[in-house]
Amino acid sequence: MTRADFLPKVKEIIAKRSGFKCSFPNCNRVTIGPGATSSETASIGIAAHIFSASSGGPRGTGGLTEDELTSSQNGIWLCANHARLVDSNRGDRYPSELLIRYKTQHEAIIARELQGITIQQGWFHEVRIENSPVFASRLVIRLAKLTLVVGNNNTGKSALCEWLAGFTDIQRLKRWRSEQRSGYPIKVFLKYSNPLEKTIEMLIENTDHVKYFDNGNAISVNVNPMKILYPLTWPSLETRGFNDLQLIAFLLNIDESIARNLCDEVQRYEHSTVNNIVFKEDEDGIIRLYADVRGTAPGLSFHMLSRREQEHVLIELASAASRIYAKYMPTLLIFDGSITIFFKTWFEFYFNHFSDPNSLFQTIVVIPTRDLDVNKLKWLGWEIVRTKGSLPEITIEQSIRTING
Repeated sequence: MTRADFLPKVKEIIAKRSGFKCSFPNCNRVTIGPGATSSETASIGIAAHIFSASSGGPRGTGGLTEDELTSSQNGIWLCANHARLVDSNRGDRYPSELLIRYKTQHEAIIARELQGITIQQGWFHEVRIENSPVFASRLVIRLAKLTLVVGNNNTGKSALCEWLAGFTDIQRLKRWRSEQRSGYPIKVFLKYSNPLEKTIEMLIENTDHVKYFDNGNAISVNVNPMKILYPLTWPSLETRGFNDLQLIAFLLNIDESIARNLCDEVQRYEHSTVNNIVFKEDEDGIIRLYADVRGTAPGLSFHMLSRREQEHVLIELASAASRIYAKYMPTLLIFDGSITIFFKTWFEFYFNHFSDPNSLFQTIVVIPTRDLDVNKLKWLGWEIVRTKGSLPEITIEQSIRTING
């Protein structure tokens, strides 16, 4: 295949989406300005390829077609210095999925500035498991914009999610606080920035006692501005008497009034595939959720939808809540068990919900082990974390090799 270079109009799109600023973290250098004469401009910006323009390039082509390689989606705007840096040593320090994260995070900041809202972009960088009855000691999992956790049953996927959720909701730690784990305290560290970088430690002791530490200093409760949303697994027998409003509030772990308000946010979102969503009483006086879900008959109530369509509504509402929280604090949305149906084009279908620059939150999705088109997922921006082995020495494999450069 010949070298797949960007056309001038594509370079212009990449540059404009970046605000003509370097997308490398903490650089933000303006790359265009006055030229030698009053009628000229000067630029030090480069539309760099995320997946390489040719098979011999620093990061390879990732199995992409020539049209995909030359699209604006495959370009990141960098200053000349950082364009050289990311391609040095055959791009080993800056794999494609990391550059996708840089691009997505930078465009999110520019999108908010364009609306006249200057934000201090928050980010969850990594979770470090120092001690646990599940994983090998001192495991580090780096969190991308989109993180996919894959593994067999009983390989620690849900444990990881529950511990993360426990940083903002101690109720998510219920099973880890009630079990007898003599000799196995759980110590987990979460590194994030908002915008200054700090580390929060969570310690679950054998005595049903949870402690938090902020940069090493003991705190009674984690009051740091952060939000981790962890929709519950699909309803069990205990929810059979719930109406739709109670059920949605239960699954999303939110107040019923907030659940009602989220309908408006779903309606406003430009990429929403659920329309006319509203809670209202039916003829029997029972509160039902009605919605027009793309691909099915309009105006059906939640309990009349298929399981796949119900999960679709739940994803819309959960991502709507995450978009709101992420405007004010680092936000992480975790889907573990709340999604059971992964159709062939699932990741493409929800691409905008999780990758849109206006969706400032990060996402973790957990799925059982299965055959995956890794190159396609990387192209869509997913960082893949695989859990392997058995208790108590489960390990992980991950491809991101650097975060801050």
